[in-house]
Amino acid sequence: MENLNNRNITLSTKVTAEQKAMFTKIATKHNISLSEWMASLLEIHKDSYDKIGDPTVREIALEDKNRRQEQKIKKLEAQLESGDYRVQVEMERADNAISKRDFEILKFKKLEVENTNLKVKLKDAISKNDIAKKKSIFLYNENKSLILPSIGLASLLFGLLIGKK
Repeated sequence: MENLNNRNITLSTKVTAEQKAMFTKIATKHNISLSEWMASLLEIHKDSYDKIGDPTVREIALEDKNRRQEQKIKKLEAQLESGDYRVQVEMERADNAISKRDFEILKFKKLEVENTNLKVKLKDAISKNDIAKKKSIFLYNENKSLILPSIGLASLLFGLLIGKK
């Protein structure tokens, strides 16, 4: 009976001279013959022929990682867009607040000027009123000095007239 574990059947393939030199170099690097190196490669990949073209486990993991990264990017873009909108709204609110403040400051300055003008007019009116009061007091005193003797003289004359009758 023939021993099934002995390798006594030959498989062959056609390659270029450059390929044979490269394959021989690889086999020599691992301290095995070219046929032993080819047999080990065939043994390693004997079940993978139907999977040729299918993604490897590493490729599947990388695709999954890539998909998650793309989802993350979309989420961040949405957050950025939302953030940009919020910043725009806040900037408009701040601009409105600044405009309103500037308007109120201008209104306040106008009222300050008007208040100052009214104070000046009031001061002028008070000083004119004081001058008028002083003049009226002076005239009253002046008239008083003329009125008292006139009243006294009129009383004397009235008394004389009454006394003659």
